[in-house]
Amino acid sequence: MATSKSNPLRIGVLISGWVQLLDLAVIDLFAIMSPGYIKTCNLPQSIVDLAVPLKIHYIGASSAPANLSANVSINLTDTVSSPSVSPGNLDILMIPGPDPNQVPSDDLKTFVRQHHDVGTTILSICTGCIVAAHAGILNGKRATGPRIMIPGLREQFPKVKEWDGSCRFVKDGNVWSSGSITNGFDLAIAYLRENYPAPLVDVTGHLNMFRA
Repeated sequence: MATSKSNPLRIGVLISGWVQLLDLAVIDLFAIMSPGYIKTCNLPQSIVDLAVPLKIHYIGASSAPANLSANVSINLTDTVSSPSVSPGNLDILMIPGPDPNQVPSDDLKTFVRQHHDVGTTILSICTGCIVAAHAGILNGKRATGPRIMIPGLREQFPKVKEWDGSCRFVKDGNVWSSGSITNGFDLAIAYLRENYPAPLVDVTGHLNMFRA
């Protein structure tokens, strides 16, 4: 996915309720590739020139601050009805994992489904797959989720073609899903490797001790 300084990478992070802080942290792998971050690392100009301008939106059903695990709360930048994050205005929609017992609202499900239908890349992290499944975008697809939950996911969402508990992440069409919490980082590195120059992704991986 090529971007330019005039067309930054547009990422929406859907905060669908209480979510896991470590799931949300996956977004930082994208932020590390931004010009502002890369320039602080004293890297060769050839790497700096590869940096990816980006705009990150933190999206919720309402504009109220969102509570995360570890007693953290964050301010949201947009709601699902904000024009700036409407379908067609995001390149990536990331769904960090919520409480697995939480059923997303109709507004959230519609938002996810509409983005999927216009071709937005969906990155579901850990129990974010449950939001994706409730929205119907995993129907007929392979997906994964927290390994311990796979039997229950198969029963709850039988229209999903295959719940694969043997892998760290799965890509099927424009939907990526990860297994347990830290597998979201594996998913992100794989996505970046597929879409951006290796020297830049190497920096992201090495700074975080990933084998990018």
